[in-house]
Amino acid sequence: MDHDDRADSLFKKLGALDSNAKSWNKIIDTQEEGNESEIQHISELVDQILKRYKSFKASAAAILASKDDWTDSQCLPDVSAASEPLLEEVKIDYPQLESLSDFRMDELPSVDRINVIISEREESVVDVEGIKAKEWWNKSIASSGDGSIVITGRASEDYSYISVINTEGVTVRQGKMKKAEGSTYYPYRHCAPLSGLKFVTVCETNLIGIYDVRNVTYDEKKNKRRYPQLAGGRYVTCIATDPMRKLIVVGSDSREVYILDEQLSYGRTLTLPDGIERPRALAVHEENLLVCDYATGKTCAVSMEGRNATLVYEFPSPGRGDSRPSSVCTDRNGFIYMIRDDPTTYHRRKLLVQYSQDGQQILAKKIVDGNARCVTTYNSNNEEKLLIITETSGKLYTFGLVTMEG
Repeated sequence: MDHDDRADSLFKKLGALDSNAKSWNKIIDTQEEGNESEIQHISELVDQILKRYKSFKASAAAILASKDDWTDSQCLPDVSAASEPLLEEVKIDYPQLESLSDFRMDELPSVDRINVIISEREESVVDVEGIKAKEWWNKSIASSGDGSIVITGRASEDYSYISVINTEGVTVRQGKMKKAEGSTYYPYRHCAPLSGLKFVTVCETNLIGIYDVRNVTYDEKKNKRRYPQLAGGRYVTCIATDPMRKLIVVGSDSREVYILDEQLSYGRTLTLPDGIERPRALAVHEENLLVCDYATGKTCAVSMEGRNATLVYEFPSPGRGDSRPSSVCTDRNGFIYMIRDDPTTYHRRKLLVQYSQDGQQILAKKIVDGNARCVTTYNSNNEEKLLIITETSGKLYTFGLVTMEG
């Protein structure tokens, strides 16, 4: 990245920070106005109490002066008698003060915030062994809890592939699968992590299977399932998993998304809202499904309940022009990351875009390799990283994710 690119990236970050700061300042100003009014009211009550206290103090002093001073204990009954009328008057005149004693500190909104910062530069960039030389196409990347990284895609017109690699780009193990007999589609294979060291993979020939990294098994005959709804020439385009509910979500070249369990049993069909043609990438985020539609450029979150998904929110675009998405993932703190086209350039550059946990704010934008295709997170020694793999050039980029609280 040259000096101008770095300066451009820095100014964009500063702009985003300035926008966030203005937003927070507006909220703080509103809260300050309300607090000032409340403080003024409490101040007036305190002034009234002070006046009554001074009267009480004068009464107590007169009582003390009129008694023998050999011990203050003789004065306690008289002090108590003098204070009781004051307390009763305060309770009658200012009943609001009693509610102040019920104020709980845990009712205050928390001001602690978690921020995740993407490293300014990539921590490493390596060539994935054999991808470019063999002219393979990468279509998907996923990682498991132990640090295993799986990439899938098309090896040729007739074969798809699954590769297990490390962060140095070295192939640990690899397998090729022939597409279904009579299929007219390119065998693009997609993958997503399951529990343990298993990954679920799906090919555009409509076959799904589970790949076990531990014993390198992929029994196609045992695992393959056909979706009864994918008749008439439809094909699958992406896959995601919901670890909490143990579900598999398969996207197709239509608005229909297919929900399966981890035993690959078909459950139901979820129809995406109008305006979406076909998802290029999916990810499950809390209770919602994140959808990236490259055909329309639409990026949104939709509900997952029932058979007809409803729109929950749309993501803001990183620019005024056409910014089509190709991949989406989330980190362990709930922040969202997308690979999108850069709308500010005529030559196709790619952007890595970081969104807030509610998907309503762009927190960071970073220009990345123009051939970038997929993004995912990766855990290394309990540190979370961001991995980006290119489609045909076989590059693997690693970015740091720094979590900050406060």
